[in-house]
Amino acid sequence: MEELKALLREMDLEYFASGRHRLDLKDFKELLLKEKINIIDVRAREEYEIVHFNFAKNIPLNELPDRLEEIPNSNPVVLFCSCKVRILIAYVFLKTMGFQDIKILDATIEELSGIFKPGFVMKLLQP
Repeated sequence: MEELKALLREMDLEYFASGRHRLDLKDFKELLLKEKINIIDVRAREEYEIVHFNFAKNIPLNELPDRLEEIPNSNPVVLFCSCKVRILIAYVFLKTMGFQDIKILDATIEELSGIFKPGFVMKLLQP
């Protein structure tokens, strides 16, 4: 509980205005190509089954407390969700659990799908 209190005290206007909690699509693309991130999709299983991305691991928000060991802490963790409330809950939860390098992907499903053009896909497939 003390970790949550400390984190909430830190989250003032400057914290959110700085954008340090977000990752934009351009920077996401670069990190994805370099394989320097762990992407966690916190949407419900039903949503994930309809539309999903092979590079993201689906850990629904309600399963997050029981599946923490599946999230490597070696690279930055990027959270993705179609719902801003769920993604912010996941962000705060992981921060209070000791994850330091966490970002929220600032993109919709449509924007994320839009980056997959032939040139980009070929770069992803290269060894």
